[in-house]
Amino acid sequence: TEEKLEIFKSSGIDLVYIINFTKEFSLTSAEDFYKSYLIDSIGISDLVLGYDHMFGKNREGNFDLLSEISGKFQFNVDKVNEFTLNGEHISSTVIRKLLLSGEIEKANEMLGREYELSGTVVEGFKKGRELGYPTANIKPDSEYKLLPKNGIYTVKVLVEGERLGGMMSIGKNPTVSDSEDIKIEVNIFNFDRDIYGKKIKINFLSYIREEKKFETLDELISEMKKDKEVSLKKINK
Repeated sequence: TEEKLEIFKSSGIDLVYIINFTKEFSLTSAEDFYKSYLIDSIGISDLVLGYDHMFGKNREGNFDLLSEISGKFQFNVDKVNEFTLNGEHISSTVIRKLLLSGEIEKANEMLGREYELSGTVVEGFKKGRELGYPTANIKPDSEYKLLPKNGIYTVKVLVEGERLGGMMSIGKNPTVSDSEDIKIEVNIFNFDRDIYGKKIKINFLSYIREEKKFETLDELISEMKKDKEVSLKKINK
């Protein structure tokens, strides 16, 4: 929710009305919804909604219904038509599939912004530091945040008010760990400060490669060097 509120704020939206989705709310009819929330509570004068937006129990409310009642309750209703990218329909479902397949750049195009992840820096096993690539381990702010496909990414990092380049690993770190737990780690370029407990925001720029188990640590270090070179080229482009 906080991430979405920040996006709304940066878009110039002054007020957001948040309704908790409860079992009772899910049973609200379309008529009760627009009467109780849109008209009585907010007192809307103009309403904008997507061409395929539906609301109320059994998805019975839509643009046509609101158009019918707008005159009675004296508000204007406008429809936003479908958005496409190179002829492809843009939707949250399509974007989720792109993220889960590692197609970050295309997902960013559809979003109109860089996909981001916010969290807190927590203690890790410090394996990256031993390899010459210290990493910040991240605990996401929300357990429901969608993580992109496991692998290595070029990212931008906002920490302590400073925006820096970096590379991120999402996965199990199979070369140095037998754990099945998913770890989120970022190597921040030209940065060596203690940021444990600090808030951090990651913007995904591109997918570099899949996660891989290397035979030796030297092979892993060599690959990480290549990952950094790829990331620097992307960031400095």
